Amino acid sequence: MLANSLRVQRTLIFLLLTCISLVTWRFMLEMGQDMNSANMSDMWMPPLSGQAWITIDFTNTLVMWIIMMVAMMTPSFMYMALGFIQVFRLRHPNQSAYLGTIDFVLGYFIVWLVFCVAMTALQWQLHTLDVLSRMMESHNIIFNALILIVAGLYQFTPFKAVCLAHCRETHYLKKDCHSSPLAMGLHHGLYCLGACWALMLIMFAIGVMNIMGMGLITLMVVLEKILPIKPIWLDYSSGLALLIWGGYLLVPMDLLSRMI
Repeated sequence: MLANSLRVQRTLIFLLLTCISLVTWRFMLEMGQDMNSANMSDMWMPPLSGQAWITIDFTNTLVMWIIMMVAMMTPSFMYMALGFIQVFRLRHPNQSAYLGTIDFVLGYFIVWLVFCVAMTALQWQLHTLDVLSRMMESHNIIFNALILIVAGLYQFTPFKAVCLAHCRETHYLKKDCHSSPLAMGLHHGLYCLGACWALMLIMFAIGVMNIMGMGLITLMVVLEKILPIKPIWLDYSSGLALLIWGGYLLVPMDLLSRMI
């Protein structure tokens, strides 16, 4: 009886998170298509570089980042949410597993909400400094290269390895099951942020609304968390690729033409 009830609850949570992911990806795809079509004139765009932002500009950019983060992080977070509801249901049979899981999910995304506020503030400053275009793409090659190199170097750090190892394991849920679900969500969200923040910065180098880039980073995050191999190999290979990419951008074009 308990097993059947748990299976139903896990299925409902899975369907809920899947719907959230699909809706947010649908929104980002439509927004990306509008930015590359005639509909761009009918949608909100950030001010021209160098112009001051007003409250609505900051708010709209923040909403965009929130939707983008939910779309990108939900697929890799889903298995942890399913692991949580199983542990919570077994340890607290008299409490609502749905409400507990919602609190866990809420705590996780509160961490990413704070990150989105920071990214919005950073984007605001980059527009002011004329680093980003109105299409939210960087036209500063040195800035792009530095972002890629920083992200690549971070893949080799022990801090990245520790955070990613935490994100890949669900055993800590049993150890922390007596904490509040919200606190557990915040706890897991901080480790997830520690594992992924540098990869998210790459969006500034490839274009904040680069849908293909969003998809590739999302895939990379998912593989880091669920691929049944030692994550160090994926971290090192992706880090090396980012370093090569960043270094390539720093090589003068005339030198590249002579080499080719």
